[in-house]
Amino acid sequence: MDQAGGQLPASSATLRSDGCSSPCPAATDRTACATDLIWVVTGAVFGTALGALRGATVQLVDKGGVLWQGYTGRTFLAVIGTLALTAGFGVLAVQIGMHENARPLQLPLGVSFLGESLMVGRRGMVSGIPFAPKRTH
Repeated sequence: MDQAGGQLPASSATLRSDGCSSPCPAATDRTACATDLIWVVTGAVFGTALGALRGATVQLVDKGGVLWQGYTGRTFLAVIGTLALTAGFGVLAVQIGMHENARPLQLPLGVSFLGESLMVGRRGMVSGIPFAPKRTH
């Protein structure tokens, strides 16, 4: 809400209280129904899981007593698979009539990097090899 009039900006999405279900034909550019929000959350979880799977393919090695990571051929195959599955997820959203603002492609892709870093970080901690120190110039 703004301080002057207590109104939300026109670009803000609001949750409909009419119990709309998928598809959401009555949703406007400023209105999202519960199904839209469920889809966004599902996309975030889906993207994080795909990133974690990709993170499992990253090679971790001990170089000079510190941990280094490297992408392998399997990692690049996982990237291609992630992109294909994410695109398929977006196509599914269109097919069931999801609101345009509730099916961003950037969300699953972006959070996939979170999933990857969480997986690589966990694997690094379990390895017992210290992380590389911060570079100094």
